[in-house]
Amino acid sequence: MTYSNDDRSSDGNFSGGTGTSINPYIIETADDLHNIRNYPNDYYEIIKDIDLDVAPYNEGKGWNPFAFNGHLNGNGCEIRNLYIRDRTGNIGLFSELDSNSSVKNLGIVNIDIDVNTNQVGGLVGQTNRVPSVYIDNCYTKGKIKGNDRVGGIQGYHYNYSSYSNDPQITNCYSTCHIVGEDNVGGIVGQSSGRFSSRNLHINNCYFAGFIENNSNSGGIIDSTGRSGRINNCFFDKDISDQYDCNGNSTALTTEEMHNPENFKEADWDEDIWIFEEYKYPRLWFEDINIDVELLPVTDIRYTSMTLNGRVLRLNEHPKVEVFFRYTDDPNGLDNGNYIETKRETIYNPGETFSYEVTGINPGTTYFVEAHCISKDNHIKRR
Repeated sequence: MTYSNDDRSSDGNFSGGTGTSINPYIIETADDLHNIRNYPNDYYEIIKDIDLDVAPYNEGKGWNPFAFNGHLNGNGCEIRNLYIRDRTGNIGLFSELDSNSSVKNLGIVNIDIDVNTNQVGGLVGQTNRVPSVYIDNCYTKGKIKGNDRVGGIQGYHYNYSSYSNDPQITNCYSTCHIVGEDNVGGIVGQSSGRFSSRNLHINNCYFAGFIENNSNSGGIIDSTGRSGRINNCFFDKDISDQYDCNGNSTALTTEEMHNPENFKEADWDEDIWIFEEYKYPRLWFEDINIDVELLPVTDIRYTSMTLNGRVLRLNEHPKVEVFFRYTDDPNGLDNGNYIETKRETIYNPGETFSYEVTGINPGTTYFVEAHCISKDNHIKRR
């Protein structure tokens, strides 16, 4: 953790933060999410599920996508009721993800996109002019309808530059009903461009939705499969009505998709995925009802410091208990050689909590955890 004494609050467009890597803007409302377009190069964290079924995002043309080249951490939260109608250009939560951008730990559910345009995806319409676009640990659910280059996560990737790093979509899935005229895929509609050496990599992803189209479709990416590298991906051939296995993708029956061994044999990370018999895999955060983060230490003095944390999620829990553990033993947090602070109760997501530690030794490195406990979860962040 990088410690900072920067405790400035938001400029009013967001629920907190300053948009830096150590103090990202805090997103907890539909309007916060909308305002990202005003500062598309900054750092963001979502701290609670966001419902877009509110005006003006649920009326007229609905959500207005925008280009983003910052960094968004969804913290395991969901964006619900993404509604888009009659818009042109690249369509998704974001219209484009551009150079050095990243989106991770996010679910988008109850998607309702119906447009007469190309490059349409649940998360993003198009990526191009990269270097380094990363989409990690995300999922989409709902219905997506477009014309050409339509995908559950991303509509289209164009290899614009030979000098970029390979973009990555890793540990994602979609169960969307996807409708398109041409170049339709369960994860990505199409990847192409001038530089085939700069490929879009799709790693450890799966699709378990239904695809309707006239030509060039595939369970993971469209059947042309141009400029896309697929690694250890699966799709449900019973539900999707797809049989094209581009790259290293595998068509499985529903029964096989519900068998954890098929994914474990492909070396899917059990710290990222939850596997249960008779169910599709889920991402690690989908079973977490609460979450907490450790914030930078402040007020560092000769023999004292203030520990800070924030509750990110409560879901249906009315309250949680929070506290810190700290030690100067590098292994102390694991072997029980630590000091635990007194506990306090938090009732709302986004609330911060602090504890002043006294009697510390000057020049000593300390290791800290923030803890959040409900009746059925215990989350810690180091």
